[in-house]
Amino acid sequence: MVALRKYQSGWLYLKLVKRQIAFLLSAFILSATTHVKAIDKYAVQNLLLKISSNEPDTQKSLDYGNLARHYKFSYPDSALYFANIAYKIALKNKFISGEAYAIKYMGEIYLEMNYPDTVPSFYYKAIQLFESIHNSLGIAETYFVLGSFHYQQGNYNECIDLYNKSVTIYLKLSPTRRIHYILNELGSLCYYQGLYKEAEKYYARALAYDIREKDTAMVATTLNNIALNFEKQGQNEKAYTYYKLAYKIGKITHFNDLITSVLANIGKLHINTRNYPMAEAALIKSLQYFDSSNTSYERIEIYEVLTDIYLKNKNLTKASSYLDSAAAVLLINPLPDLKKKLMSLYANYFEQKGDLFHALLCEKEIVTITDSIEKINKSKMVKATELRSILKSRESEIKKLSITNQEQQEQLKQGKISLIFLLIMALGITAITIILYVSYRSKSQINKKLEELNKERNTLMGMVSHDLKAPLASIHSLSELIESDGLNKLSEEQLVYNQYIRQIVDNSFEMINNVMDLSRVYDKNIQVNKTKVNLAVIIKTLIQSHRFQAAKKGITLIGENIDQNFEFILADQMHLKRIAENPISNAIKFSPPNGKVIISLHRIRDSLELHVKDDGPGISKTDQLNLFKKYQRLSASPTANESSNGLGLYIVKKLTELNGGKVWCESEPLSGATFKVSFPIN
Repeated sequence: MVALRKYQSGWLYLKLVKRQIAFLLSAFILSATTHVKAIDKYAVQNLLLKISSNEPDTQKSLDYGNLARHYKFSYPDSALYFANIAYKIALKNKFISGEAYAIKYMGEIYLEMNYPDTVPSFYYKAIQLFESIHNSLGIAETYFVLGSFHYQQGNYNECIDLYNKSVTIYLKLSPTRRIHYILNELGSLCYYQGLYKEAEKYYARALAYDIREKDTAMVATTLNNIALNFEKQGQNEKAYTYYKLAYKIGKITHFNDLITSVLANIGKLHINTRNYPMAEAALIKSLQYFDSSNTSYERIEIYEVLTDIYLKNKNLTKASSYLDSAAAVLLINPLPDLKKKLMSLYANYFEQKGDLFHALLCEKEIVTITDSIEKINKSKMVKATELRSILKSRESEIKKLSITNQEQQEQLKQGKISLIFLLIMALGITAITIILYVSYRSKSQINKKLEELNKERNTLMGMVSHDLKAPLASIHSLSELIESDGLNKLSEEQLVYNQYIRQIVDNSFEMINNVMDLSRVYDKNIQVNKTKVNLAVIIKTLIQSHRFQAAKKGITLIGENIDQNFEFILADQMHLKRIAENPISNAIKFSPPNGKVIISLHRIRDSLELHVKDDGPGISKTDQLNLFKKYQRLSASPTANESSNGLGLYIVKKLTELNGGKVWCESEPLSGATFKVSFPIN
């Protein structure tokens, strides 16, 4: 062989080939990740001219969005900048369609920037906005790109569901080639999963649509797919008939890429029926339609199939020629599965020549490539599983946050009614009137701010959490001010309403802190600043700060062993306070009135343990299995109807583990519960 004669030593040849392939593979990956698609300069210039003209702001929003679409492959950072401008203009002008398109483009840009876990939230938000204004085209487009995203991530069931939603809407709108594309993609998804009857249905729908639209080139493409599906089911005569029809149409339309594919498929079909002369003729003919610079998967595969035919017919000269051709193209486009096939053909070639030494080297290379492919496939499966889990978790969080915001809006409305009632009752009292007026104005501003934040909650959850704290603090302060200034002027019912508002604010603070901590846990962005900490001092402070909460239910807080001189532990002081506060607060919530909660510290071997024991209803074995998981509600309820969102113990467990400790619970039904947290002593 020409390529092999250059290297007399077999080991030297394989080492050089390995190095070339490794180098070219890294170059190929780099070029794929930094690939710049050519920008349509004429289209961009037109958009810039339109933006600089005196066009309406709504049109400017769409034009900036189109700029982002043009730049997303070449300069994603610039594309994101244009998309943000489009979004701000649309938001300012209450142009919901512009908002939706801008958010959709943001999702596409983040996908191009390789941030897949952030992409779905943008698409879902865009769909929500499109649905609110009944923009069917926008909904169909977004379902399509979301389906394509799931296809790339290997989530085929989700992809099929979204593609079906998209094509259903597209069929009700103006004709578009995208319908052909989606129906063929649905057929191919079923084909690759072995669902040939389902694939046949999708291909039949695509063919009917292509014929109705008189799209000859797409008719040929669909016929080729139908033939492949029949061939896979062993219906070779039907497959051959459809291949010939696709070939004829391709010739008429000068669709060279399709002609190449059809001829290659015909050649493979003849191989399956052991008609090697016909297979050889079809495959050689298919190569005539390839561009000389083409390095596609299909071209390499054709070379390898021809090599296989000549090896079976013992024609080593022709086999050698096509092996050289395949190796040359494979060096430019190093595809692992085709490289494995090529090594197998080399091994067969050397074996037929009687060169067992080189044949053995090729067999060893096959094992190495196989291991590499398996590792890549395992990595892809792990990533797909992780992404599917993240997506489900994010969708659940988004839904829960939406429900929480709706509840807060309803509670704010109730508070507004109470304030109006107070204004009517206290018109003669100037001071109360001013306070209530300020409170009313503040609540209106807060409500407006919350509505704005609510629009961005899916994409800016962390910012929402931070921004909510300030207005809630204002409500809490105003509520205390109303109660202190109007203690002798408010009726008992009004005081109850005011305390109810304050309780709602406290619950909201707890929810926000939990959501923020949970967000940091997901992003793995929790900062741990370990210092030497005296846990006993923290426990004393927490007991003192919870006495008022306990006193409202007549519960006695008892501290044991907290005055001893225990060794310091190495941990984050703020985390320790959060870890210890939760079980103490829970013990008060779940203890009956006039009960007691015992908080104690113990030195056990090389660890310092915090024990929090209550005399509540206890925790069943079933509840204990789910105790430290997210959003878990126990069968037992707080004894005074206090709130519980099911996040606290999950966050406690994560923070404890980050600080090198562990947390668990010991309990029997009707015998109370003891929560234990252990940290190693320096």
